Order: sequence, then structure tokens, then C-alpha cells
Amino acid sequence: YDESGKPRFGSHLVQKIFYKNDGIENIPYQTPGWGWPASLVDVKNDRFYLHSARYRTTKDFVHLYNDNNYIVTAFPLPKIGAGYEEVTLTAADIIDQFEYPYDILATQGGTIHEDKLYYTFGFGKVGTPVGMRISDLKEKRLLSRVDFSFTPFGKVEIECCAPYRGKMLINTQHDKETGRGQIYAFDVAELLSDKD
Repeated sequence: YDESGKPRFGSHLVQKIFYKNDGIENIPYQTPGWGWPASLVDVKNDRFYLHSARYRTTKDFVHLYNDNNYIVTAFPLPKIGAGYEEVTLTAADIIDQFEYPYDILATQGGTIHEDKLYYTFGFGKVGTPVGMRISDLKEKRLLSRVDFSFTPFGKVEIECCAPYRGKMLINTQHDKETGRGQIYAFDVAELLSDKD
């Protein structure tokens, strides 16, 4: 709390998690880690996920568009505490993996909520529209494609999302008009209504 009694929030480093691709040729999974990979933690199910792609997800790699897919790779969630400040995962630690279609550019950030992966994309420009893909982690499939192009933040770079009181909050990078980012709230059910 600060001097006025208001709560203060912050972050601190708890653990560094590294991934080494050693041994990938000996297992039935693809290499996770391309396409600007993101780490996601599912405390409820003791899983650590890497969200990645087969190739980079920018316009420079659009020639590989038809061969690309997004890849969601699951690992056991590493222990936290003394002796676990740095953890290295390898291909042998992969416990599951699935793909979904590569149909939107520019990975941003995501979150896991109620066994679903919510992931944001886009720069708010022609060719890199803002959107979200929602996957079911238990069923290992894409559930919903959400297009945010026609929302108030349709022309602003999206950053990430997080659940809060039944809503999915989506934050953006600063826009030219206000000079600051914004947070928008959507009903989770509304986001899931655009079934794939």
C-alpha cells in the first residue's frame, strides 16, 4: 500500500524458464518456439504452455503463409522455490501439442482462462488487423475467431488480454489521439459466440 492507503501492484522475477530443442527428432511433436513464442501458465491444471508458430508471423514471412500453423505446446508446470530459480525444459518434457490455422499475422499476447487459450494478434493496420483466436486446451482445437477491426481500437496495436469479473479485458498500445493505451472489456460469452 502507498501513503494514502491505496494498494500498489507490481511484479518481480520468480523464475526463468528456458527451452532447448534437444531431442525433438526423437518424439512425435514439432519444434515449439518460432513465430515470436509466448509463455502462458495454467496454474489450475499445472501446465506451462508455449504458443508459437512453425515460422515467424510477420509480413516478411508471408511467402510461407500456406505452410505455417500456430502451435500450442504443453509442458508440466515447473516447481517454484529454492533450487528452481532457473529451469530448462527440453523436447522430452513436452506432454501435449496441437495446431490451429495460421490465418492472422502478428502475434501479441494471451492468457489462459477456464481451460481456454485466448490469444491476441495484430498491429491495427492493413494486412495485420487486430483479432483474437480462442482455443480449447482440453479438446485441442480452435473454438473462435474474433475480428476487432471494427471496434474502437481497430486501428491500434493490440497488446494482450486478461479475465476480470466475467469479462475479458483487452489492452492496446498508445494511440496517436490520446497518447496512451486503453483497456476494453468484452463478455467472454460474446467472444466465444463466433464459433469456428
